Amino acid sequence: MSERIKVLFHIDRNDEEVLTLSLNNIKNFIDEAMVENYEYEIVLLANYQAPLLFLKKSINKNVLEIIKNLKENGVNFLICEKSMKSLKITKEELIDECETTPSGVFTIAKLEKQGFAYIKP
Repeated sequence: MSERIKVLFHIDRNDEEVLTLSLNNIKNFIDEAMVENYEYEIVLLANYQAPLLFLKKSINKNVLEIIKNLKENGVNFLICEKSMKSLKITKEELIDECETTPSGVFTIAKLEKQGFAYIKP
């Protein structure tokens, strides 16, 4: 049985370069996990201004394809509902690959308590 490693990637800025870096980091992580025979659980959590990067109406199509591929490989994309409320974003405006969580910061703390490594690109 292979070991399991859990990782939380956290983004909080409306910066496509940071999102792209995060997605590339996740892809590289998965590639290495496969080479080293690790099972993995990966969450990307977006709060503060970062939920704006996941809007259906404005997401970069290349970024969306990467997100779809990562989602197919088990990556979970969580968006903070408190941030969405302050940004006046509804769940329907988000791309389908996203789920929401009531509080991003509380979810970060819970995931860290569950043994997730915290990475903020």
